This record gives sequence, C-alpha cells and structure tokens, in this order.
Amino acid sequence: MRSEWSEVQISEVCELIVDCVNKTAPKVDEVTPFKMIRTTNVRHGRVDTSDCKYVTEEVFEKWTRRAKVLPKDVLLTREAPIGEVGMIRQNENLFLGQRIMQYRADRTKLIPEFLLYSFQSNYMQHQIRMHEGSGSVVSHIRVPDCLKFNI
Repeated sequence: MRSEWSEVQISEVCELIVDCVNKTAPKVDEVTPFKMIRTTNVRHGRVDTSDCKYVTEEVFEKWTRRAKVLPKDVLLTREAPIGEVGMIRQNENLFLGQRIMQYRADRTKLIPEFLLYSFQSNYMQHQIRMHEGSGSVVSHIRVPDCLKFNI
C-alpha cells in the first residue's frame, strides 16, 4: 500500500526552531517563578519541571529573547545524552538550558504530538545518531544538523 504522506525536512513543518543560549545562565539559590530546563529534565517524551534550577526575572528575560517556551513545544537534547525528547505540558516560566533545541509545530501542517512521536521513532532516532559528532568528552549534535531531520 502506497503512503499518501510525503517526507519533508523538519524545518518545513515547524514555525519555530530555536537553539538555547550557549552559555550557562547564572542561577540563584532561592525558589523563583523562573525555571531553567536542563538536559536531565528531558526524558521519555516528558519535561520534568520538579527539579529545575531557578534564575532571576532579569536572567529569564535575557535567556528567552529568541523565544518563549510554550505548551506543546517539543524539546530535543543535543548532548548529555543526545536524542532525548519531551513536550512542554503546561504554561510555566521556563527557558532552555544548554544543549537543548526547541521545536514548535506549524499546526497547519502537523499536530505537536505527531512531532513528539516522530522524534521518538526509530526512524528519527537513527537520523539523530547519523548526525552524532564527537566532542572532547561526550557526543553531541550540531545545531545546523538539528534543522535537517526528515519527518
């Protein structure tokens, strides 16, 4: 049976693809409304915000100047480990820590859940592994490669 679905590059079906700010945000010890998502928070299709680090509002605004993290956005870890994905479930003051990509589905082309499940598929995980590079200590995916995955 022939599929009616066509394969496209992920950049064609997302209205937003954003990399994190590539330096560590200054954290604070006290609890604030502003949470940093780290790679350890992204696992098995979920983003666990119960163990986030906190920052000031000023830092939050600076680190979200490219884009705010919204419900239904899909996050991908580029390193430590590579290829973990999770979906934002609720509206919180979240921002990307290092080594995380943010994808927002263009809902005229696909639903966010399909994007999430696609990232979890063997097909997409194979593509992620094909783009895997070696750093000094750990494997990683380059940001430009994160725009080239086929879905």
